[in-house]
Amino acid sequence: MCIRDRGRVQQNQFKRYVKHDFCLILEADAMIQEVQDNTIRSFKFDFKSIEKVRELNPRDTLDVIGVIQYAEPQPESEPGQPLSNERAMMRKITIFDLSKFSINVTLWGDIATQAGIREGVIIALKEAHVREFHNEKSLSTSTSTRLVTGDRLLDTNIPEMNMIELLKNLDTKEIRPLFEQGARNPRGNCEMKSIAEVTAEAESLVGEETKWFDVKA
Repeated sequence: MCIRDRGRVQQNQFKRYVKHDFCLILEADAMIQEVQDNTIRSFKFDFKSIEKVRELNPRDTLDVIGVIQYAEPQPESEPGQPLSNERAMMRKITIFDLSKFSINVTLWGDIATQAGIREGVIIALKEAHVREFHNEKSLSTSTSTRLVTGDRLLDTNIPEMNMIELLKNLDTKEIRPLFEQGARNPRGNCEMKSIAEVTAEAESLVGEETKWFDVKA
């Protein structure tokens, strides 16, 4: 079924009869047309460049399409130590697009456990949310976000199909982070050290002196 016009979604005031939070109200002159299921698109993309994130504010949303540059392994529980609900339903990835910029994305809930999320796969995110921490912006999913991966993109019949071919042929050597590491540090650029190096030097820190490091772990 396809409703062409004269329909609106509103809170359900008839829960005695229909047990849903929202319902679709049709006007008397609404036009309803029967169509084949495979011709209906459940949602529409309006892709923006990752570079556009610089101009957006926290909590703004956008649609992006890009390639997974890094995908955090799905968390696995140790024997006798089950994962917390939060850890089991959270996963971090990094994606890049045709702007040749990359950005970090945090996946939450069912999206975090969705199949096909791995390095080198092209994904599309519908309504990714902008987040900001220490002046560095990233993307995050919510219950309203939709993620489509790999071959499933071919089934969505998106007008930007040419973008997929361009992404496949993009030279990854030209990719750089949208926000350079250390740029957000209010203390300026710090010396990069490993955790082992910092631990080894801890005994040399005396008195009230405070020493800052950037740690990559």
